[in-house]
Amino acid sequence: MKCRKCGKNFDYEKYYGICPKCGSYNREDEEEQAQQDLFLRDGRDPFQSSFGGAEEQGAASRSSWEGSTFAGSGDSKDFSWKAGESASSDSQGGRDSSSSWEESASQEKKKPRRKTGCLFFLICIVICFLCILAVFGAEMFYGMKQEENAALQEFAVVEAEAGETVEIGSHEVTVTGVQVLEEADMRPEFPAGERCIAVSFAVETPEYDSGAYMDAPYLAYESGGRRIYKNAISEYDFEVYEDYYGVHLMDSYDWNYEEAAEGVFVFFLELDAQDVRVCVEERSGRYEDEKLEGIFEIDLEIPEGGI
Repeated sequence: MKCRKCGKNFDYEKYYGICPKCGSYNREDEEEQAQQDLFLRDGRDPFQSSFGGAEEQGAASRSSWEGSTFAGSGDSKDFSWKAGESASSDSQGGRDSSSSWEESASQEKKKPRRKTGCLFFLICIVICFLCILAVFGAEMFYGMKQEENAALQEFAVVEAEAGETVEIGSHEVTVTGVQVLEEADMRPEFPAGERCIAVSFAVETPEYDSGAYMDAPYLAYESGGRRIYKNAISEYDFEVYEDYYGVHLMDSYDWNYEEAAEGVFVFFLELDAQDVRVCVEERSGRYEDEKLEGIFEIDLEIPEGGI
């Protein structure tokens, strides 16, 4: 007898139908009930289908199984051999499947490595390319610096005294005098703490050279421990004072193109200025081909009193 609750086999008569394991009571007619439990509660056979009853279905299944298993054999040896062959085939197929799976898994693992390797290779190429560009860029930069330094070393710095005629290209330039137009803090519109001075020039150009020209003069001096460079005041900004101070302002045409011209350039100068010089630069070429040919520095003696 098999217990309906726990499934233990026991002697029904010995234990009076009581399961020695779980203590459940089992009736003799429960064996038949166990067979009936294969059917659904509503009484329908679960193996019943549209193709026939349970018996017909079972017979068809057995017939199909026997036909596929014992085809052409008729004895158990053929069955064993075919079963063995089938098992061997299944095991071989299993090994083939396992091998194929392992191979595909290995390939899947290799794919990211290939991608990583390609990416690393590309990064290395980019880094090498950037290094090459940096080397060439550095060589070009230092080459340009060397050319610039060489160009700066080519021009000369010429020092002269006031009243001395200096040849600047095709021009003959002479500083004829220095005049203080206004003392410091006399006019509110002038810079505080600075004097207004006028430097007189005489310029002659016997033979005009279109390839060379002079920049407008500027002052260079020491003040408060610093080297200061100061440009001349524009003639357009100072022309309202021209008649008042009785001076003639020199313009750019007189400075470079007139055969003979005289006039002044006006500057503002700190009271403590020392070692004052007026500087004129000679240049050649235009725009990107412009070149500094030389700097001419002329010493100035600044008078103490005004006009």
